[in-house]
Amino acid sequence: MKNSGFALTEAGIILVYISVAVVAMSALIVSTHKAAALNARRLKAVEFASGLLEEVLSRRWKEKGDPAVALGCEDGEDDGDKNTFDDVDDFNGWEESPLLFPAGAHAPDEFPAYSRRVSVVYIDSGDIPSVSPTPFKKITVSVFKGGVHLISLSGQRSDH
Repeated sequence: MKNSGFALTEAGIILVYISVAVVAMSALIVSTHKAAALNARRLKAVEFASGLLEEVLSRRWKEKGDPAVALGCEDGEDDGDKNTFDDVDDFNGWEESPLLFPAGAHAPDEFPAYSRRVSVVYIDSGDIPSVSPTPFKKITVSVFKGGVHLISLSGQRSDH
């Protein structure tokens, strides 16, 4: 008489195969979720960096009527209030956490771990930092989350 059912050993082997497949799939799902979360953080960081970079680039190249060459805030500007900045180099060394909108209002509470930093340097025509004043300034905005660097975006302004 022929037996048409599964043997206990066959069922056990199938369970082992299914278990291995489930473990492999769960590892794949977890790594996919982590990659998606990292991409979402980076995308948000690009948005935060480009927003502040646009804000900086909307300012004049230098202080109006002032031949000053030093980078940073001038008299009458508060280095703790970016709304008093009127030229790009006033932002040199600017850090904000929590994030601030251009008018100075705080960003929504859903982004408390994000911070931004700005650096402004003179560069020569080949994008090489210069210790002496040149007609070109490079502005770099860096975004961090929980102290971890996510992205830096740069832009340039010239005195022409």
